[in-house]
Amino acid sequence: MSYAELATLAGDRPTLYVDFSGDLDLRDRVHQHFAGQLVYSCFAGTAQSTDEARLTAIVGPQPVFFFAPIQIRKRNAEWGPEGAASISARGM
Repeated sequence: MSYAELATLAGDRPTLYVDFSGDLDLRDRVHQHFAGQLVYSCFAGTAQSTDEARLTAIVGPQPVFFFAPIQIRKRNAEWGPEGAASISARGM
């Protein structure tokens, strides 16, 4: 689907949004469209924007920033380096 087709998606079921585009207008439209059904919003990149990241939303859950090195440190702390490495080696 294209971004222009957002309004055609059902807005009546729990929805998770992961933003790789960095398009702030699109994020606002997603949050407005899914409103109370948006259960999680994650900002993971800026493929289409050089604007500064804005981690606020006008409706629904506030976007959480995903940064791989932070997640790797978190998993190393939780599982130990060997545990994290074994999961990574299995492709999970």
